Amino acid sequence: MNALCVIGAVGALSLGIGCGGSKALRTVPTSSTLTTNMQELPDCMSDQIAVSIGIRDGVAAVVLKHSRGEPCSLVFQEARFWITDREGTRVALWRPDFMGAFRRGEERKFLLPGVATCEGRKPFTGHVTLGPQSAERDDLTLRQITC
Repeated sequence: MNALCVIGAVGALSLGIGCGGSKALRTVPTSSTLTTNMQELPDCMSDQIAVSIGIRDGVAAVVLKHSRGEPCSLVFQEARFWITDREGTRVALWRPDFMGAFRRGEERKFLLPGVATCEGRKPFTGHVTLGPQSAERDDLTLRQITC
């Protein structure tokens, strides 16, 4: 039986408690030295922020990168990151928060925390949506999904 773990995030530094009470979220801190006030920045357009799933430090990660134009502010857009097994059964779901100011070329990542269950059949697929954008990554290993 597969358990589904849903973990929330608050603010750009994503904090949370995972299944079983262990700390589950790890993120890269955002810069606190951005001198432009976020309220003065224009909203990011979907083509200014590239969304992908990469492997960082050996773990699957959602990666957002400011890819073009002037600095901008990413306003609320629902983000979802989930893992499915080879049969398409969802084994984990997260809702990371990437809101905030993005400088030119800035990259933010959300490292996949511990998956609640590793009973699914490998290989695994990572899926991410951020507003209208989406990305997938196939052939993730047990180690890459932190099992």
